[in-house]
Amino acid sequence: MEKQDANSTSTFGLFAGVFLLSAAVLSFEILASRISAIVLVHNYAFMVVSLAVLGLGCGGIFSFYRWRTGKLGRLHQEFSLYSSLFAVSVSLFIVLVTRAGFAASRFPYFLILFIPFFFAGVVLSLAFRSFAHKSFKLYAADLIGAAFGSISAIWILSFLGGINGVLFIGILGSIASFSFLAGRRGRLSSLKIPALLSSLCVLLFLTNILTSFLGEVPIGRYPGKDLHNILSNPLLKAEIVESRWSTFGRTDLMRYKDNENVMLLFIDGAAGTAMNKFSGDPGNPGEYIERLMANSSGFFPFSFLRGDERDDMLIIGPGGGTEVLFGLLADVKNITGVEVNQDLVDIVKEYKDYNGGIYSDFENVDIVVDEGRSFLRDSDQKYDIIMSALPVTKGSRSPEGYALTENYLFTVESIKDYLDHLTDEGRMIVVMHNWYETLRLTITALVAFEEMGIETQDAMKHIYTLGRDMNPLLVLKKTPFTPGEAEARHNAMHVLGFDTPLSSYIPHIEQQTALHEMEEGAIHEISMFNQIMVALSEGSIELNSLVAAMPHNVSPATDDKPFFFKAEIGLPDEISSLLWLIILVNVLVIAVPAIYKRVSGNLLRALALLMLLGAGFMMIEISFFQRLTLYLGSSTISLAVLLSSLLVGMGIGSFLGGKVYPDNSIRRLKIASSGVFLIAILLFFVHPLILNNLLGSGILVKSIVSAALLVPLGFILGIPFPTAISWLKEIDAEDSIAWMYGVNGTMSVLGSVAAIAVSLTFGFSVALILGALCYLAIVFIYF
Repeated sequence: MEKQDANSTSTFGLFAGVFLLSAAVLSFEILASRISAIVLVHNYAFMVVSLAVLGLGCGGIFSFYRWRTGKLGRLHQEFSLYSSLFAVSVSLFIVLVTRAGFAASRFPYFLILFIPFFFAGVVLSLAFRSFAHKSFKLYAADLIGAAFGSISAIWILSFLGGINGVLFIGILGSIASFSFLAGRRGRLSSLKIPALLSSLCVLLFLTNILTSFLGEVPIGRYPGKDLHNILSNPLLKAEIVESRWSTFGRTDLMRYKDNENVMLLFIDGAAGTAMNKFSGDPGNPGEYIERLMANSSGFFPFSFLRGDERDDMLIIGPGGGTEVLFGLLADVKNITGVEVNQDLVDIVKEYKDYNGGIYSDFENVDIVVDEGRSFLRDSDQKYDIIMSALPVTKGSRSPEGYALTENYLFTVESIKDYLDHLTDEGRMIVVMHNWYETLRLTITALVAFEEMGIETQDAMKHIYTLGRDMNPLLVLKKTPFTPGEAEARHNAMHVLGFDTPLSSYIPHIEQQTALHEMEEGAIHEISMFNQIMVALSEGSIELNSLVAAMPHNVSPATDDKPFFFKAEIGLPDEISSLLWLIILVNVLVIAVPAIYKRVSGNLLRALALLMLLGAGFMMIEISFFQRLTLYLGSSTISLAVLLSSLLVGMGIGSFLGGKVYPDNSIRRLKIASSGVFLIAILLFFVHPLILNNLLGSGILVKSIVSAALLVPLGFILGIPFPTAISWLKEIDAEDSIAWMYGVNGTMSVLGSVAAIAVSLTFGFSVALILGALCYLAIVFIYF
């Protein structure tokens, strides 16, 4: 193959084009994850990340076969063409999703989402192949552009929303296509296709800004999408009043035309929360509110509060304000609500004429926008009541879109945090969705008590549960319930109808049974309390034996393995199927070209190198992202801190990395890979120690410290990949660079899915260690 003429495109145009294209790719990835959370359910939203990396990798494979022989002429035109195709495919993606019904189905949706990343992968892989001698600076432009894109995505979503934001990214991709032509002298014909496709992107953007002809992103037709189910039922006569976009998700306010007593707020079409019509007078709440109090299990514990137990109340996730309303009606002196969604808070405040101003007009109510656990860890205040009702932590709230991303509300460590922040007479009140969740939270709390030196039988005296089959209640008291307190609740639960045997348990009350004759004449024995809870209180069953015997996953959730709502034992079917699919894709991407090229020797080692780099990097990144979420609270802030610090650090490392042993790529590679392993393992131990001491500091301080800890890791992570590219040039394997780029991409997909699978099974710490071991393996390969 003839050597590439490096002057076929200008240096400025090359770096500017790569910078802009990488920024557009990462911005689109983040916005697409937000859109996917609406169109799909949380189980599929994480596919955006996998599809992005897979698309980039497949673009590299296409580039390998498309230009595997012969001279690469007119590179600037190839770069410009495929960048323009990226831009127009981004714009067409949102047009099809909003206007073509079939595009919102899973497989068509995944296909049209895959295409833009594929075109971007063609450009980037061809750039690394053709300019391997500039791989360090080129990789720096790629990474710094990606960092810029990750930060820009927050601004784009906040000011333009989801649809216009995607159309704007299409224009950004068009600008990249013209950047590749910068400094070129030639015929105007080279501008025709980029100009035509760019004009289409601009026209779509301006038209939608002026007319909103694309409407809104459709809500997926899935059982978990409550908003879609309500809107599609003509008997309910519901309509959306308004919608707001943010990095947290899309917030919709919905009302019933025939029922003015309640409006509902939804996040990404799910996780509905009620905003009740209220006069603003707790002394005269009205008939509807009185019925709500009588029928809600969440209000039950307030009936038994003494005067000294009503001083301070913390509500984690107040949503539309029902629990705030309960606190006002129960004469709680000071109420603090911690809500993670700013749009939701703003809507409730703006509709104060409807809800009685529960978020704005009461001096004893303070609503804070923060993540509940993070807020609590930063505070030294004690509360009589800590309450959370119908929490949902499994939604795809991370802008990066990983499945089952949790916010650490219900782990062993969080229960200990709650207990530490309760007064001596305080209690935690939780309304769950079903009995399975109640049992798992009980087991998690029992493990927390055990770590505090309180055995299971004694700990069960701190707990009572009750309710109906839906929305059961769990109350966890810092001190044990007395027999008198238990008797009062036992009597009231029968009067109010909260006495479903499946959901009920009260300490100090003996189990009672009744005989019930079935229609077939058989006699069935019915217990008053849940038999599992009674067995735990009597010590007749151990926690480990109970967890092993249950058909669902009721193991205690921890901060390292926080998937509280994962009901399946083992891997979820979606993760397992995807893992095998990605393994198959990698076999095809790696094995077929390897057999065709008869790979051996240095090229075989290079193949192993790019595989380990792809998988190892993603496993490390995902693990640190989850850790940051615990300490910073907001997944949006965590992602911004992670990506900006890692990508900037990697950009600097890539730019300067070539100066480390400039004449010995193998030694540079071994030193950098060893450094990644050592720093990752060091951060594994040091990171939590430092941040635990900063829990009382503000979010800005914690973000700066987190970034400072991650930049050195990013610096050293930025060296191995461009070193691998330059080494391929040294061994006269430039024609394999695009293939290796694709291998790195598909292995990154495998690494991301494997990180989720390992984290679900063993915890995020194990995923981090495995990622670090991938870099250590590189050292031994080149030993």
